[in-house]
Amino acid sequence: MRQFLKQLIGVRINPVIRVLVASDILIFSAFGLLGPVFAIFLLENIQGGSAKVAGFAAMVWLLTRAIFAIPISVLIDHWSGERDDFWFVFWGSLGISFVPIAYLFASLPIHVYLIQAFYGFCHAAVFPSWFAIFTRHIDRHKEGEEWATYITATDLGAAAAAAAGGVIAVTLGFKVLFILASLFSFLGAFLLLWIRLRCKIGWRIKCERR
Repeated sequence: MRQFLKQLIGVRINPVIRVLVASDILIFSAFGLLGPVFAIFLLENIQGGSAKVAGFAAMVWLLTRAIFAIPISVLIDHWSGERDDFWFVFWGSLGISFVPIAYLFASLPIHVYLIQAFYGFCHAAVFPSWFAIFTRHIDRHKEGEEWATYITATDLGAAAAAAAGGVIAVTLGFKVLFILASLFSFLGAFLLLWIRLRCKIGWRIKCERR
């Protein structure tokens, strides 16, 4: 655990990797808040909400992401350098951050499906670009360790958030929960700007190790 914490705060780990991991901890935790209660939210707040609506909502998100992921990945591979990769990750993450707040304005299943389609499109923009940057900057001979650090950190954050999400929904209500989820996700998205401010983005993203 001590070694894991040292890596997470920046000892002997690529700074780009460090920022990508920290950003995803916040974003995964944000949506981890919603995971346990999203179906309940649909039942209580969406006209005609049901388990069927929840299932179709998940399908719309995954189907939209699947449809757009490959075309977007081909597009970013066609453009030279990592500048486009970075901005796809940033703007996609920013778009994702609006999703929890958008749910608060939904009243019909079609509203939920449209939000889920937007969510899937933003994910499709983020994932190929994110993986491309992570793969290029992963430290040599530490590939397994750094992927494991990423998975462990995001899973721990999402697990803690899942437990907290149910408590917050019961004690403070869905409105507070969804606003908190958006705030955490926005923090994760804007954290990516550290790369823009502290690194040179061109053919490759170049940062000084600290």
